[in-house]
Amino acid sequence: MRTRIILLIFVVLVIAIGAAVYVVPREQKQNVDAFAISGQATLPMQQITIITKGGAVSVAAEVASTREEQMDGLSNRAGLADNVGMLFVFNPPTMDGFWMKDMRFPLDIIWAGSDGTITTLYKNISPDTYPTSFYPSVPATYVLEVPAGFADEHQVAIGSKIVVQ
Repeated sequence: MRTRIILLIFVVLVIAIGAAVYVVPREQKQNVDAFAISGQATLPMQQITIITKGGAVSVAAEVASTREEQMDGLSNRAGLADNVGMLFVFNPPTMDGFWMKDMRFPLDIIWAGSDGTITTLYKNISPDTYPTSFYPSVPATYVLEVPAGFADEHQVAIGSKIVVQ
């Protein structure tokens, strides 16, 4: 009887450890770990690729899809690691503005249409700009916030394309 109990405990532990390891797919675990450095991801992660004239760059993005998540955004975060950001998804597309309320670091903000084409881009927006709001030139389905300097570093421009995977 004792052997069966020990065997049962062993099997349960193996299953539990296997489930814990599989909860976050390996390719996403690295992205989640990037947030541990600078802001603690609290929302689902999504891999984004931005296709530019200079090539392609990947971004691990937290996805803000509800109105409450979108209103909170990256407020009160310490910062973002390289190639990490927050993706806002709007359905239907919107002309909503973004501001830097309760932000602690500057951002590049990128707006894109439903096909992923970047239509509006503001670079190096400082927290000091609050309460100024920044608006897209046309209704946007996607807004991607990334650390200031990202757009210049990766040649992101109007006409580049965001691919949400």
